Amino acid sequence: MKLKLILLILLLSILISNCGIIETQEKITSKDFPTKLSEQVDTIEVSYIEWACACANWLPTNYLDDPNYDASINSANCIFIEAEKEELKIPDEYPLGRTENRLQLIGRYYLDKGISRDYKQPIPQKPDYAKVFRYSKAEVILK
Repeated sequence: MKLKLILLILLLSILISNCGIIETQEKITSKDFPTKLSEQVDTIEVSYIEWACACANWLPTNYLDDPNYDASINSANCIFIEAEKEELKIPDEYPLGRTENRLQLIGRYYLDKGISRDYKQPIPQKPDYAKVFRYSKAEVILK
């Protein structure tokens, strides 16, 4: 009986330690951040889309305004957003998950895909790379 208990404890400790290793491998690091910004300054409007996965979750509203676009089945057009300065970050009070609420952003896209420095990783899974828009001005548009 003691041998079974010892083996069970050993097995559980191995499983727990492996889970820790897996989670560590999924952490976002500086290698995931894009580095080169486009020279072109753009004004875009985005809306927050809440996906059931770790992924880019800001959709340019030109897709939402297209009557033939079905955002519920396609996250490929979503982007990450990143504030140029800490004080420009979207406040926590911004009502996420309502596509009628929008942000108008002025800034530049990074040339390479990656993960935003502002991305809050909700689960250990690392999101796929996507376009990242770094904004220097933001205006909340509530509807």
